[in-house]
Amino acid sequence: MSATDKTAPDHKALMVASIKGRAMVYKAMLDELRESLGEDQAVALMRGAIERRGREIGKQFQSFAPGDFEGLRDAFIAYIPDAALTVDPDVRKCDEDGLEIKFRRCPLKTAWMDAGLPDPEVETLCAIAGCVDTGTFTEAGFAIDVETWKTGEEGCCRLIITRAP
Repeated sequence: MSATDKTAPDHKALMVASIKGRAMVYKAMLDELRESLGEDQAVALMRGAIERRGREIGKQFQSFAPGDFEGLRDAFIAYIPDAALTVDPDVRKCDEDGLEIKFRRCPLKTAWMDAGLPDPEVETLCAIAGCVDTGTFTEAGFAIDVETWKTGEEGCCRLIITRAP
């Protein structure tokens, strides 16, 4: 197919759709776990599983610890599939003391909102999904504070990454 062929797949749209599909899998898994185990245990299990995945991701960033925040910034943003399209990262700080990134959008959050989920449910799912960052940066050898989306806020998560104690 040529670049002008209108039947060529839109790979960026497919990638975003895939991420949104993952969002709905998170929701379905949480609902199943809630029915079987109750709210607290369901959320705890989802958080643990997502954080575990983050720890697997974090191994590739260990060479930047304890304090190469510029290298960490560049490698992390490069790791995110089409970061500008998917999460639109706003690097608010990157110096010898740490790294702060605010995601201006998130396909996961968008999928949950597009599905008509109430804000408290979206907040819960964002908090669960944000555990990937906790796992990633902790495993990489950094301290992390993940502020996930709350009702009325713009954008999505804010990551504050500093040297581990």
